[in-house]
Parts: sequence; structure tokens; C-alpha cells
Amino acid sequence: MVTIDGDGTETINGALSYAMTSTNYLLVEDDGVNWTIIDREGLIYVSADSDAGQSVTANVTDLIYEDNIVDLFGTWTGTDTFTAPRKGVYGIVAATAMDDASRNSISIYLDTVFNKFGVGSALGTAAITSIIYPLEMDVGESITIRYSGTKTRDTFEGKNYIAIREME
Repeated sequence: MVTIDGDGTETINGALSYAMTSTNYLLVEDDGVNWTIIDREGLIYVSADSDAGQSVTANVTDLIYEDNIVDLFGTWTGTDTFTAPRKGVYGIVAATAMDDASRNSISIYLDTVFNKFGVGSALGTAAITSIIYPLEMDVGESITIRYSGTKTRDTFEGKNYIAIREME
């Protein structure tokens, strides 16, 4: 058992120093300079968006969200995949906009297998689709987001975004 002192540190056997950060990670300092995360407690959260204008093949291409990434646990690949670091229910919000007004849907794929459909709507000359869903995941399971049409994504990042948060 590790006890954290009032100043946030504790030395064990004179070799390892532990500290709690503002995001509630438990860290270990292995050489006095470099920190390595050994246990993670606290909020699992990812958000990202995209302005890539990605070409999408229906129900095959994983949508990328590569810009403005916030990833508190290293659970996002930086482009298209979230992997659950622990068992739990994760709230998933994802949206994308396509370059024409045809209605299609956005879907969650769990370990490359279709899981849930979202909804689509046509607005003028663009189609915006989104999904909001709480998904129970086991440790190591991964999700991606796919679109049901063969289109090119709009390049406005405010229309192409994802956020995933562990639900308490």
C-alpha cells in the first residue's frame, strides 16, 4: 500500500517517488527525471476533431479525428481508434459532415464489428450525421466510427468531432 504525504510525494525504499497530479493519476518517477504512469485513477476522456476532407468508403473507412486532441489516458490512436483502458460504460458522441445533402448514418464499430447506428440529417448542401450512445466496454476493446455512404467529408472541424468519456 502506498500512502501519499501531505506534500503529494512518498519515497519507497529510497528508489521510487510517487505523486498525485491534478487529474488524479498515480505516477512513478523511475530515475529522478522521467515519469512513467503505472496506475491511472480518475477521468478517462478523449476529444478530437478533423478538417481533413477525408474520402470515405461506405461502412469500411474508419473516420479520422486527428486535430485538437485531448487524451488524458493515451487511449486514442491520434486518428481513429479508442481503446478502453478499463471495464466500464463510456459515453460516446461523434459527428461528421459530408459534402452533399444525401442522408446516411454514422455508426459505432466495436472491435471492427458493427454495434450501433446514429442519425443523419440534410441541411442545405451538406449532410450532418451524429451518434450519442453509452457503450459498455471491457478492458482492451476498441471502437471506431464509420459512415454509411461513400462521400468526402466537409473540412470544417466544427462539424467533424468526437468525444468519449467514462461514465460514473
